[in-house]
Amino acid sequence: MTTAERTGTSMTRDRSYTFILPPGWFRIDLRLPLAPQVLQLTDVVLDQEAAGSERSRLRVALISQLTRVCEAARADQVLDLVLPAQRVEGAALPVSWAFTPLVTPEGTDPIELLAGIASRNESAALAEIRDLVALRIESRAPKSAQQFGEALQSMTAELGEAPSLTPDPGSVQLWTQRVQYFLGHPQRPGGWIVVAASITDTGGDDSEILTPALVELFDEVVKTVRFPNA
Repeated sequence: MTTAERTGTSMTRDRSYTFILPPGWFRIDLRLPLAPQVLQLTDVVLDQEAAGSERSRLRVALISQLTRVCEAARADQVLDLVLPAQRVEGAALPVSWAFTPLVTPEGTDPIELLAGIASRNESAALAEIRDLVALRIESRAPKSAQQFGEALQSMTAELGEAPSLTPDPGSVQLWTQRVQYFLGHPQRPGGWIVVAASITDTGGDDSEILTPALVELFDEVVKTVRFPNA
Protein backbone atom coordinates (compact mmCIF):
# COMPACT_ATOMS: atom_id res chain seq x y z
CA MET A 1 0.00 0.00 0.00
CA THR A 2 1.44 3.37 -0.95
CA THR A 3 1.46 6.40 1.30
CA ALA A 4 -1.20 8.02 -0.88
CA GLU A 5 -3.51 5.08 -0.31
CA ARG A 6 -3.14 5.01 3.45
CA THR A 7 -6.06 6.00 5.61
CA GLY A 8 -5.59 7.04 9.20
CA THR A 9 -8.14 5.31 11.43
CA SER A 10 -8.47 6.14 15.10
CA MET A 11 -10.75 4.81 17.82
CA THR A 12 -10.72 5.87 21.45
CA ARG A 13 -13.61 5.48 23.86
CA ASP A 14 -16.56 6.81 21.83
CA ARG A 15 -14.37 8.61 19.27
CA SER A 16 -13.86 6.97 15.92
CA TYR A 17 -12.70 8.79 12.80
CA THR A 18 -10.76 8.32 9.60
CA PHE A 19 -8.81 10.66 7.35
CA ILE A 20 -6.72 10.44 4.19
CA LEU A 21 -2.97 10.69 4.73
CA PRO A 22 -1.30 12.51 1.80
CA PRO A 23 1.93 11.29 0.19
CA GLY A 24 5.09 12.16 2.10
CA TRP A 25 3.41 12.38 5.53
CA PHE A 26 3.59 10.03 8.51
CA ARG A 27 0.92 9.37 11.13
CA ILE A 28 1.88 8.44 14.68
CA ASP A 29 -0.90 6.92 16.76
CA LEU A 30 -0.09 8.06 20.29
CA ARG A 31 -2.25 5.38 21.90
CA LEU A 32 0.07 2.69 20.53
CA PRO A 33 3.69 2.01 21.59
CA LEU A 34 5.86 4.86 20.36
CA ALA A 35 9.19 3.11 19.76
CA PRO A 36 8.27 1.11 16.59
CA GLN A 37 6.56 4.12 15.02
CA VAL A 38 9.43 6.49 15.84
CA LEU A 39 11.95 4.03 14.43
CA GLN A 40 9.96 3.66 11.23
CA LEU A 41 9.66 7.44 10.73
CA THR A 42 13.36 7.91 11.51
CA ASP A 43 14.37 5.41 8.84
CA VAL A 44 12.01 6.97 6.30
CA VAL A 45 13.57 10.38 6.88
CA LEU A 46 17.20 9.20 6.90
CA ASP A 47 16.79 6.96 3.86
CA GLN A 48 16.45 10.13 1.80
CA GLU A 49 20.01 11.32 2.30
CA ALA A 50 22.02 10.05 5.28
CA ALA A 51 24.50 7.22 4.78
CA GLY A 52 27.56 5.67 6.39
CA SER A 53 28.81 6.61 9.85
CA GLU A 54 26.92 9.91 9.76
CA ARG A 55 23.64 8.04 9.58
CA SER A 56 24.19 6.34 12.93
CA ARG A 57 24.79 9.63 14.73
CA LEU A 58 21.82 11.34 13.10
CA ARG A 59 19.60 8.33 13.78
CA VAL A 60 20.23 8.49 17.52
CA ALA A 61 19.60 12.25 17.57
CA LEU A 62 16.41 12.03 15.51
CA ILE A 63 14.99 9.14 17.57
CA SER A 64 15.56 11.16 20.73
CA GLN A 65 14.00 14.30 19.27
CA LEU A 66 10.94 12.53 17.87
CA THR A 67 10.39 10.62 21.10
CA ARG A 68 10.35 13.85 23.09
CA VAL A 69 7.93 15.45 20.65
CA CYS A 70 5.59 12.45 20.78
CA GLU A 71 5.70 12.17 24.56
CA ALA A 72 4.87 15.87 24.91
CA ALA A 73 1.97 15.51 22.48
CA ARG A 74 0.68 12.46 24.34
CA ALA A 75 0.80 14.44 27.61
CA ASP A 76 -1.39 17.05 25.88
CA GLN A 77 -3.98 14.34 25.11
CA VAL A 78 -3.18 14.25 21.39
CA LEU A 79 -4.58 11.13 19.72
CA ASP A 80 -2.79 11.30 16.37
CA LEU A 81 0.31 13.29 15.46
CA VAL A 82 1.00 13.76 11.76
CA LEU A 83 4.46 14.88 10.62
CA PRO A 84 6.07 15.47 7.21
CA ALA A 85 8.38 12.58 6.37
CA GLN A 86 9.57 13.82 3.00
CA ARG A 87 12.13 16.61 2.74
CA VAL A 88 11.62 19.45 0.28
CA GLU A 89 14.82 20.70 -1.35
CA GLY A 90 16.78 19.01 1.43
CA ALA A 91 14.88 20.64 4.28
CA ALA A 92 12.17 19.35 6.62
CA LEU A 93 8.81 21.10 6.44
CA PRO A 94 8.19 23.15 9.63
CA VAL A 95 4.69 21.86 10.30
CA SER A 96 2.77 19.34 12.38
CA TRP A 97 -0.87 18.25 12.62
CA ALA A 98 -2.56 17.07 15.80
CA PHE A 99 -5.88 15.30 16.37
CA THR A 100 -7.20 15.88 19.90
CA PRO A 101 -10.52 15.06 21.60
CA LEU A 102 -12.78 18.05 22.16
CA VAL A 103 -13.49 17.99 25.88
CA THR A 104 -16.69 19.74 26.96
CA PRO A 105 -18.18 20.23 30.43
CA GLU A 106 -20.67 17.52 31.31
CA GLY A 107 -24.06 18.27 29.81
CA THR A 108 -22.72 20.94 27.45
CA ASP A 109 -23.69 20.72 23.79
CA PRO A 110 -20.58 21.07 21.58
CA ILE A 111 -22.56 23.41 19.31
CA GLU A 112 -22.99 25.82 22.22
CA LEU A 113 -19.28 25.62 22.99
CA LEU A 114 -18.43 26.37 19.36
CA ALA A 115 -20.77 29.35 19.38
CA GLY A 116 -18.84 30.79 22.32
CA ILE A 117 -15.49 30.15 20.64
CA ALA A 118 -16.69 31.76 17.41
CA SER A 119 -17.90 34.87 19.23
CA ARG A 120 -14.37 35.47 20.54
CA ASN A 121 -12.48 34.88 17.28
CA GLU A 122 -12.73 37.19 14.28
CA SER A 123 -11.30 34.50 11.99
CA ALA A 124 -13.94 31.91 12.96
CA ALA A 125 -15.86 30.47 10.04
CA LEU A 126 -18.13 27.48 9.52
CA ALA A 127 -16.81 24.87 7.11
CA GLU A 128 -18.80 22.30 5.15
CA ILE A 129 -17.55 18.74 5.56
CA ARG A 130 -20.37 16.50 4.40
CA ASP A 131 -22.76 15.96 7.33
CA LEU A 132 -20.32 17.21 9.96
CA VAL A 133 -20.37 20.52 11.78
CA ALA A 134 -16.97 22.23 11.58
CA LEU A 135 -15.69 25.53 12.93
CA ARG A 136 -12.41 26.80 11.48
CA ILE A 137 -10.14 29.28 13.27
CA GLU A 138 -6.84 30.66 11.97
CA SER A 139 -4.29 32.70 13.90
CA ARG A 140 -0.76 34.00 13.49
CA ALA A 141 1.55 34.97 16.32
CA PRO A 142 5.24 35.96 16.55
CA LYS A 143 7.90 33.96 18.31
CA SER A 144 10.64 35.85 20.12
CA ALA A 145 14.33 35.65 19.23
CA GLN A 146 14.79 33.97 22.62
CA GLN A 147 12.42 31.17 21.57
CA PHE A 148 14.37 30.84 18.33
CA GLY A 149 17.62 30.62 20.29
CA GLU A 150 16.21 27.97 22.61
CA ALA A 151 15.08 25.89 19.63
CA LEU A 152 18.53 26.25 18.05
CA GLN A 153 20.26 25.26 21.28
CA SER A 154 18.05 22.18 21.59
CA MET A 155 18.65 21.10 18.01
CA THR A 156 22.43 21.51 18.09
CA ALA A 157 22.65 19.81 21.48
CA GLU A 158 20.93 16.77 19.99
CA LEU A 159 23.49 16.72 17.19
CA GLY A 160 26.37 17.06 19.63
CA GLU A 161 27.50 20.38 18.18
CA ALA A 162 27.91 23.93 19.43
CA PRO A 163 25.46 26.52 18.06
CA SER A 164 26.93 28.22 15.03
CA LEU A 165 25.10 31.50 15.53
CA THR A 166 23.43 33.66 18.13
CA PRO A 167 20.07 35.07 17.08
CA ASP A 168 19.92 38.85 16.79
CA PRO A 169 16.59 40.12 18.17
CA GLY A 170 16.56 42.76 15.49
CA SER A 171 17.12 40.39 12.57
CA VAL A 172 15.41 37.11 13.52
CA GLN A 173 11.64 36.80 13.62
CA LEU A 174 9.73 33.55 13.62
CA TRP A 175 5.98 33.26 13.27
CA THR A 176 3.56 30.48 14.12
CA GLN A 177 0.60 30.06 11.81
CA ARG A 178 -2.08 27.95 13.46
CA VAL A 179 -5.25 26.54 11.94
CA GLN A 180 -7.81 24.71 14.09
CA TYR A 181 -10.95 22.80 13.19
CA PHE A 182 -13.52 21.88 15.82
CA LEU A 183 -15.61 19.19 14.21
CA GLY A 184 -18.03 16.40 14.89
CA HIS A 185 -21.49 15.05 14.22
CA PRO A 186 -24.46 16.87 15.79
CA GLN A 187 -25.93 13.56 17.00
CA ARG A 188 -22.70 12.44 18.71
CA PRO A 189 -21.87 15.14 21.28
CA GLY A 190 -19.27 12.94 22.98
CA GLY A 191 -17.28 12.19 19.85
CA TRP A 192 -16.03 15.58 18.70
CA ILE A 193 -12.38 16.28 17.91
CA VAL A 194 -10.07 19.23 17.32
CA VAL A 195 -7.72 19.00 14.34
CA ALA A 196 -4.92 21.58 14.39
CA ALA A 197 -2.01 22.51 12.17
CA SER A 198 0.98 24.44 13.48
CA ILE A 199 3.36 26.00 10.96
CA THR A 200 6.55 27.92 11.77
CA ASP A 201 7.91 30.45 9.28
CA THR A 202 10.27 33.42 9.12
CA GLY A 203 7.86 35.79 7.45
CA GLY A 204 10.19 35.96 4.43
CA ASP A 205 9.47 35.59 0.72
CA ASP A 206 9.76 31.79 0.80
CA SER A 207 7.30 31.61 3.67
CA GLU A 208 4.80 33.68 1.74
CA ILE A 209 4.60 30.78 -0.71
CA LEU A 210 5.17 27.79 1.57
CA THR A 211 2.87 28.67 4.49
CA PRO A 212 -0.29 29.23 2.40
CA ALA A 213 0.45 25.99 0.53
CA LEU A 214 0.73 24.06 3.79
CA VAL A 215 -2.49 25.62 5.08
CA GLU A 216 -4.26 24.68 1.84
CA LEU A 217 -3.05 21.09 2.09
CA PHE A 218 -4.23 20.87 5.70
CA ASP A 219 -7.65 22.23 4.74
CA GLU A 220 -7.97 19.54 2.09
CA VAL A 221 -6.98 16.76 4.52
CA VAL A 222 -9.56 17.91 7.07
CA LYS A 223 -12.21 17.62 4.36
CA THR A 224 -11.48 13.87 4.28
CA VAL A 225 -12.26 13.33 7.99
CA ARG A 226 -15.13 10.93 8.51
CA PHE A 227 -16.90 9.56 11.57
CA PRO A 228 -17.84 6.02 10.43
CA ASN A 229 -20.39 5.41 13.19
CA ALA A 230 -22.21 8.72 12.81
